[in-house]
Amino acid sequence: MCDRTHAELDRLLSEKEEKIAKLEKRIEKLEGIIALYESPHIPSSKHIIREVRTPEEPKEPAKRGAPEGHVGATRQKPKPNRIIDLKPKSCPVCGRKNITVLDEHSKVVEDIAIVKTVTEYHYYDCRCEHCKGMFATSDPELPSEGCFGPNITSLWEMMYYYGAMPFDRLSHVSKNCFGVEITPGGLHNAVYRNSAIFQPCFDGIAKRVSRSKYARSDETSYPFNGENYWMWNISTAKDTLVLIRKNRNAKVLKEVFGEFFDGVLNSDCFRAYDRFKAREYQKCWAHVLRDAKDLAKNSEEGAELYRKLLHMYDYIRNAKEKHREDSPAVRAWMLKQKREMGSWIDRHYMSKAVKNLALRMSKYSEHWFTCLKYDFVEPTNNASERDIRKGVIARKISGQHRSVQGQHAREVMMSTLLTNQKRDINPFQFVLDGIRKHNLCQN
Repeated sequence: MCDRTHAELDRLLSEKEEKIAKLEKRIEKLEGIIALYESPHIPSSKHIIREVRTPEEPKEPAKRGAPEGHVGATRQKPKPNRIIDLKPKSCPVCGRKNITVLDEHSKVVEDIAIVKTVTEYHYYDCRCEHCKGMFATSDPELPSEGCFGPNITSLWEMMYYYGAMPFDRLSHVSKNCFGVEITPGGLHNAVYRNSAIFQPCFDGIAKRVSRSKYARSDETSYPFNGENYWMWNISTAKDTLVLIRKNRNAKVLKEVFGEFFDGVLNSDCFRAYDRFKAREYQKCWAHVLRDAKDLAKNSEEGAELYRKLLHMYDYIRNAKEKHREDSPAVRAWMLKQKREMGSWIDRHYMSKAVKNLALRMSKYSEHWFTCLKYDFVEPTNNASERDIRKGVIARKISGQHRSVQGQHAREVMMSTLLTNQKRDINPFQFVLDGIRKHNLCQN
């Protein structure tokens, strides 16, 4: 009887252990799914945890217009290059000419003239009888290749890269708006051919970025021929380098900077940056505050951590606005905050997500306050995110690139256009001047 009881208990225990093992496996799987949805790198539309407003907390109407304290600016009116007087000669109703003008108004109107021009050039191959040199006559408006002039091709470059307009849509716009018929394939050839003109600009940008003392980096997915590639945006205060690579690891950073970057690298907490050696690092406060704000909606300990981080960031912004970088008071404050972050490891957290965020802050405790050592280092990586949005828009509209030529052309032109924007150089005029100069030198 006793043996039978022991056997029964062993069987029940074995069943319980098997059931517990299955439940633990299921819990591990579900935790992985939740971790995926809690990731800061997914769009907000996929978040499964959302703020729930109670009836006692009515939703505030969204404020419209400029934020408080914004200094408005009135657009300066241009000087007119012609004046049209609309004084009436007769009544539009009865046709009589006995008209009395009661008041006079004026309005300055800006517009452009869209006029298609077709020009036939006669150019010549020549030889100098003095030095025996051979040359061909040329003109800035005469393209070295193709039959489209620099004005329309520069506009195509801007509309394709800066306006994110696909070739098929650009073909319709060119025909219906400018009277210039061209197929998507013809646009493909013209745009990519002209992009190659700016390869020296791209090389110069890459060289300046690699030698800088402060750089920002961000990356986003950008498919190439059905495979998952990544668009990297590595920028400084005056230059932006755009690269499309198959890798999302430290190899891309080493391609730009070499084995070591002798400067400050600003980025998020993506692990690829941990495997790259730089003299100093600055981690993005915008990313961590966004994560903390989401956690604050779901637990008191998350709200407490968010308040602490927000207080730190307010101090950082205030110190930088007052240009107090690397002052004795700021250095003492930084040391105190680093010690506090180190103590977060030993705290007991009910929420695993809050614990992970506290561990992330502690892990990079040396990298959150580099911006308080140098006036040129920013506490966030928002500038790179703003630059990379243009690539995201192009990816969503056109989908992907299918040729190495198209991939590299986007690198060249987006680097050139974004750099010109930072330097307050008119991108369209820069492209137009570059094509004209190329035409003059090549013919």
